[in-house]
Amino acid sequence: MQRTLLTLLIVAGIATTYLLMLRGWRRAEARAAHIARPHDLLDAPVASGPWCGRFLGTTLAGQWLQRVNAHTLGVRSDASIAVTTRGINVTRPGSTSFGIPTGDVIAARADSGIAGRAYGTGGIVVVTFTLGGELLEFGMRFPSTADHIAALAALSTTEVSS
Repeated sequence: MQRTLLTLLIVAGIATTYLLMLRGWRRAEARAAHIARPHDLLDAPVASGPWCGRFLGTTLAGQWLQRVNAHTLGVRSDASIAVTTRGINVTRPGSTSFGIPTGDVIAARADSGIAGRAYGTGGIVVVTFTLGGELLEFGMRFPSTADHIAALAALSTTEVSS
């Protein structure tokens, strides 16, 4: 009898924790509901890339812990990124792929953290862009230093601030 009660208490505790996490995720989604749907992939010739890596998520610009959960932009996933003649394409199998027109790209830089993930100094490529008037950032982590450097150099030439 005691074992059964203890087992039920543990299962109830785990279920409660899961439901509270789900509630938090849904509230975060509701807070980001005003963010526009991302652009479809840009139909343009690839100028450089693609580079395969890990999409770490999208955050509000300058707030690397404020993940944007709308439109699966905050979901970590495998991804490839390519610079086209019209902007940047982020292809994410199993999640929302999107494009960022050149006019919406603000900056690209190497940074140490985004979306609750931190790596060594300059270990993440962070792209700052606008989406429907909202200033956002997404981070990519590449498995090789060569891909990291090449992607950062190509993305930096896409900036409109230059």
